[in-house]
Amino acid sequence: MIESIEAAIRISSSSISAAQIGALLGVRGSRLVNPKLPQSDARLIVDSSLSKSEPLERHLSHLCDQLEAIQSALKALPEDTEIDIWCVAYSNNEFAGFGLDGHLMERLSRIPTSLVFSIYAASGEQRDVAVGEN
Repeated sequence: MIESIEAAIRISSSSISAAQIGALLGVRGSRLVNPKLPQSDARLIVDSSLSKSEPLERHLSHLCDQLEAIQSALKALPEDTEIDIWCVAYSNNEFAGFGLDGHLMERLSRIPTSLVFSIYAASGEQRDVAVGEN
């Protein structure tokens, strides 16, 4: 069983800063990551505002809503821009999975984004240490 979910939109570019990405989109990021090395990308991260206890599909739908609202502005970003929705799922058992509704997958297919999933099987105590909540 999936115990908790963290999800975020990540928008990265090697040609403009994270603040410039946010300004072009009219979006305030939860985090701005600017490169320390010349070959690194700047990244604007917008975390899901939903509770970690909400189901994966609710997080994806929520982030989809946000991307759909700025879809025309996304076209103004440089060609090197990459957009993904990153989801981290914590399971209380080593055999966990999930399914995605066809309607949600159809919505996601209309947005220029990739989905990235990281699934961790860990006890609550191990998970809290893994995400720095000790």
